[in-house]
Amino acid sequence: MEKAILFDLDGTLWDSCAAIVPAWTRVLGRSVTEAEMRGFMGMTDTEAARKLMPDRPLSESLPLFREGCREEAADLYRTGGRLFPHVEETLTALSREYGLFIVSNCIEGYVPAFLHAHGLEAQFTDYAYLGSPENGKSANIRFICTHYGIEKAVYVGDMPSDQAAAREAGLPFIHAGYGFGSVTGADYEISDFAELTQAAAAVLS
Repeated sequence: MEKAILFDLDGTLWDSCAAIVPAWTRVLGRSVTEAEMRGFMGMTDTEAARKLMPDRPLSESLPLFREGCREEAADLYRTGGRLFPHVEETLTALSREYGLFIVSNCIEGYVPAFLHAHGLEAQFTDYAYLGSPENGKSANIRFICTHYGIEKAVYVGDMPSDQAAAREAGLPFIHAGYGFGSVTGADYEISDFAELTQAAAAVLS
C-alpha cells in the first residue's frame, strides 16, 4: 500500500461523550456528566480508571472501568455518537485515494460500534485498539504501517498524546483543531474535517 491515513477516534472522528453518559451512570451507580466523560477521552484504561475513580484502588477501579467500556460500546453500537461535520463524505472521498485506518487507545468493541452505527465499515481497511495487536498507540501505528507495507502515512488526532504517538512511530501529525485538545508544532492543523483532503495531499505529497 502506497499511502495511508491513520486516525485517532474520540475528538477526531466523533464525540461520543453525551451518548455514553447512560452507560456510565448505570455502571457507577451515580449521575455522571458529559464533561466528566470528556475528561478521560484519549487516556489509557489505567489512566482513565484512576481519574474517574480516584478514591478506589486500581484493583477495583480498573475492572469497573473496563465494565463501563463494554457497556458504552454496547450502547454506541445501537445509537452511535455525534460525528463531526463532514466526516462521512470526506472519509468516502479519501478512501478512494488512501488506505484508512483507526488506531485508538480504546478497548475491544468500541471501534466496531463506531463503524457499525454510522455505516463506515467500507471506508476503513483495518483498525487497532489498546492491546490488539500491540500495547500502546505508537506500537499499533508501527504495526499497521509494517503489516500493510505502507510507504507513506500520516496520523490524525486531537490530543498531545496523539502527537507524541505519531512522533514515536516516525509519522507526521495532522492536528484536529476542532477536537478535545490543543497542541503545538503539528505538521498541519485543520479546523474542519473537510480540510483533511488538502492537508493529507500536502503532508503525503
